[in-house]
Amino acid sequence: TVLGHDTKSQLLARERRLFDWSSVGSSLTAAANWATTTTQQISGQVVGITEAATLFQSSDIYLTQGVTYGKIAWESILSLCNKMMEIFKNFEPLKPVFSDSNGLVTLLTNTGDMQLLVNSTRQILSTNTLLDDLATALNHVVEVFGQIQTALQSIISKLSGSSTSRRLEGYSDLLSGIDFDAILSTVKGFATKIKQQAEDLTDIDTIVGPLLAKMQGSGGRRLEDIMADKDKYARAISKIIPSWQAVESTSVAMCPTVESVADTLSNLQCRVAQFASEAALPSWVPSNVVNIVGNCKPSESSATSTGQCPKEALSAGIPNLLGEHSEQIGWIIAIAGGAGLLGGGGALALCKKSGEKGDESGSDSEETGLNSS
Repeated sequence: TVLGHDTKSQLLARERRLFDWSSVGSSLTAAANWATTTTQQISGQVVGITEAATLFQSSDIYLTQGVTYGKIAWESILSLCNKMMEIFKNFEPLKPVFSDSNGLVTLLTNTGDMQLLVNSTRQILSTNTLLDDLATALNHVVEVFGQIQTALQSIISKLSGSSTSRRLEGYSDLLSGIDFDAILSTVKGFATKIKQQAEDLTDIDTIVGPLLAKMQGSGGRRLEDIMADKDKYARAISKIIPSWQAVESTSVAMCPTVESVADTLSNLQCRVAQFASEAALPSWVPSNVVNIVGNCKPSESSATSTGQCPKEALSAGIPNLLGEHSEQIGWIIAIAGGAGLLGGGGALALCKKSGEKGDESGSDSEETGLNSS
């Protein structure tokens, strides 16, 4: 069962619709311009309560953008977590093979297992686009959140003209419980990490992707070319399982944090909207800030309590069988390509033949080529 009870088709539809960033550039520029203009406008001035309410109201359009980006990030992290669970579910029949000391021979001599590994690997590598889009969403959250933070804190600091007044302390409570610096730092860190993971998967996909898609090889090639390709494939193959585990581990860690950020943006928008509508009324008193904060949903993550976020990375305990035997697998792929056997089951047939020979003749590297380095 996938998270949130989404079907595979629903997940794919979600991934297709989430990321249309064509108008984001102008939106971010507008938010930055608003923050700069607002800060400059009140520089060196004491801001009255009516003016503050108006300025808060003018931030709503940018808060709405921030909330939208936060929701996109939240939905996309759920999609990523669902994708990780789907990959593990498809890969799970291979767990005994990867845990077996003779797992490589089993893998190479069983066409069904090899095909399952190929399909799982292609799924893992396909998450690079989702990771890249998630990083984009998080970076936009950071940009908008940072701009709004600067402007709102500046407005509040100018309300009384005195940083020691009780009135200012009351208005400062409008932002109580929202640790802007911690949120920005955490989100930036996650965005940087998943951006790098997306690049790592892209690098692997560039090397082994065409082979996994059964790209046709070309005629005979020189031995030095095959050896160079062997090293290239070995390096890429050794990174597949660790990269999968790193992505899933990051998604598990990120999930409740991203939910909390999305919730915090909605919470902030609620506070700003209520302040803008109430502060200009004749009945307004600074102590009403406490009621506004209390009326808006607390900015705390409920993801773990509602079960939408996974509790653990399912791939964490999978041995790196591919990494342990990357040199041998690299030889097989390079030789298959050199012999024009890629595609149409040719590479799988060579793998099966090589595995059978390895089982019969032990470590005879001259016949199988599996133990060459």
